[in-house]
Amino acid sequence: MASGDCWFDQEAVLVWLALRQQAESRRGRFLYDYDGLTITNIRWQEDSQGEIALFNDPAPGTPYVLGGDTAGDSGGTWSDWFTGQVLDNVTGRQVARLRAKLDEDEYARQMFCLGMHYNTALIGVEVNFSTHPVKELARLRYPKLYVREVPDTYTGKLRQSFGWVTSPATRSPILAVLKETARDDLHLIQDPDTLEEMLSFARNERGRPEALPGKHDDLVLGLAIAYAIRGQQSQVA
Repeated sequence: MASGDCWFDQEAVLVWLALRQQAESRRGRFLYDYDGLTITNIRWQEDSQGEIALFNDPAPGTPYVLGGDTAGDSGGTWSDWFTGQVLDNVTGRQVARLRAKLDEDEYARQMFCLGMHYNTALIGVEVNFSTHPVKELARLRYPKLYVREVPDTYTGKLRQSFGWVTSPATRSPILAVLKETARDDLHLIQDPDTLEEMLSFARNERGRPEALPGKHDDLVLGLAIAYAIRGQQSQVA
């Protein structure tokens, strides 16, 4: 629990966390066939210790988004976890999450399967530390990746690139959106592990919101990215 200036409403998060800890979810991971080029025959394997938690099954015709935070130096904070957060893009409800310590290629494959499971969700993976997961998703021909516009260093013209960049210019706005969501619609956040991270996400001595020393914010940042990319996916079922 945060001892300083918690970014989220601690009391509200604690009350909701107590309720969500009693809720059921499906835990496991995806199995698949892989020939070096393509992923086929995706299927779900139940495992109580699995890296993925499913809170709601995909609804036919519903659009989803999947935001990912990668292990490494993300926005100035070291991270050990690869995460993924799935939102129903009509309601903004968190419906699944991934948290794992995996090799980058295996993380990309689990994200591929998770995205396909949720009606070919729009996937936006953070690329600050490494572009490999996004490049792997593109190589596997995942059909719907988040696209950002960046200026070409030679011509100055805008070019399109896959993946989300967390920078001083983007970090504050996406955390502000997540803070507003948690304040007004905390019930949309279903994962106890994400709620636990929210309790230890606080302003440091410089006023920067981040995980307290020894804590993690991978799920928080993954969720913030998921909300940030919603505009590139349909919001109508």
